[in-house]
Amino acid sequence: MKRYVILSILCCWFAAAQAQSVGNISIGVVVPEQQDEIKSDAFRLLATRMKAIAASNGISSDLNGTFVMYPVVNITDDQLVEGGLKNFRLVELELSLFIRQLSTGAEFGTCSKALKGNGRSLTEAVRNAFAGINPKENTYANFITQAKAQITSYFTSNRTTLLEKAKSMATMQQYEEALALLMTYPQTLPGADEVNRAAITIYKSYQNSICSQLLSETRSAVAVQDYAAAASTLAQIDSESDCHEEAVRLSKQIGNEIKAQQNAEKELILKTMQQEHDLEVRRINAIKAIATSYFQHQPQITYTQIVR
Repeated sequence: MKRYVILSILCCWFAAAQAQSVGNISIGVVVPEQQDEIKSDAFRLLATRMKAIAASNGISSDLNGTFVMYPVVNITDDQLVEGGLKNFRLVELELSLFIRQLSTGAEFGTCSKALKGNGRSLTEAVRNAFAGINPKENTYANFITQAKAQITSYFTSNRTTLLEKAKSMATMQQYEEALALLMTYPQTLPGADEVNRAAITIYKSYQNSICSQLLSETRSAVAVQDYAAAASTLAQIDSESDCHEEAVRLSKQIGNEIKAQQNAEKELILKTMQQEHDLEVRRINAIKAIATSYFQHQPQITYTQIVR
């Protein structure tokens, strides 16, 4: 079973910061690799601008398999201007942005904007047009605001279905997928506490399922005197898991086996292992880290899959 874990309690705050986007409304950005004569570098710039639009309006652009924002580019005018030693292209295009739910194909927002650009080639001219996108413009702000309202309504209305689906996945030991699904629910919405409680229940089952493997990894690290790795692995074991007592025993063994000349390392490791954190907060941060890693390891969603 593939598992995703936090490397160390010392990394807790970093992991939490990285994973915050999973807990809030997240809309991934997907663009074409190429369209006719328009090459990929133009669309890479467009993706950057679209992510800036999301960020400017309080939206994460992490792709978590639920919602995506994608463009449709229509060139409405394309002129070749001959001028001395250099010819250049003048283009006018209509950029339409859409937000879609991947599982159902339902649209949650759309907007259109006319853009102009110029360059020596069509790609350069289109890229120049994309460079003129102002992420803070009202057209995009209104688009995101309306989409956020619809997405909020969607999550609120479908919370029970989300919980039932996650519980069903957990029954089939699809723990990472179940936790990732629950962490798509925005933490700012009513019902987030109920979702988090369900996630913690599933997380405990997940912990018990990997308990033996974590202990085995710890013993292997101790055997080669890699005490930092051993402590890091032990830090991943929940205090209510089936192997917690054995984890405590191993932590004492680690403290006894570190040599005197390793006092500095010993102090750091013991501090790491003994840090006091609110148990529920620590669990939610661990769940967010699992969810983030789960989404990162999923097959890439292509533009063609979305617009077909």
